[in-house]
Amino acid sequence: MAQQRYPRGHFIGSSIAPGMILGIPIGYTLGNIALGTAVGAAIGVIVGIVLEKKNNPNPRPLTKKEKTTRKRNVFILVVVGIIAYLVVSSMG
Repeated sequence: MAQQRYPRGHFIGSSIAPGMILGIPIGYTLGNIALGTAVGAAIGVIVGIVLEKKNNPNPRPLTKKEKTTRKRNVFILVVVGIIAYLVVSSMG
């Protein structure tokens, strides 16, 4: 049976969100939820890199649609992040 090939970065992208969620309690204990979320995202990236090397040694190239979707998602994430920053900074 052939090993399933995933696009490059599949496991990295799939592990960032759970890492961020797990980072929230870390941030809560440190008194800074944003810092905990960032630490969790970093941990998620590290775990994703390990999983990527283990489970996806020969990644398939991204299709045009996947590239477009990733660019759109990054843009949306940046815009939402800027809006969230502006809202939080205006509250304090």
